Amino acid sequence: MYPKYLEDDIVIFEQIEDYIIANKKDCAILVNGDDATFKNVSISENGITLVPLNPNNQDGYRVTFYSK
Repeated sequence: MYPKYLEDDIVIFEQIEDYIIANKKDCAILVNGDDATFKNVSISENGITLVPLNPNNQDGYRVTFYSK
């Protein structure tokens, strides 16, 4: 999540059930029950979009959309 988060930064997460609170925030998200990712979350009526803070990277991190 460079440039916002740097190597050796410590990020503390709080588990919440109200997903609306996560909208437009950086979150650890569990995808498909067993894969976790750290992205900025954008929630819409159609689904959820996970946005890396570094979309122009060499590691292949991409914006991902999951429909309801």
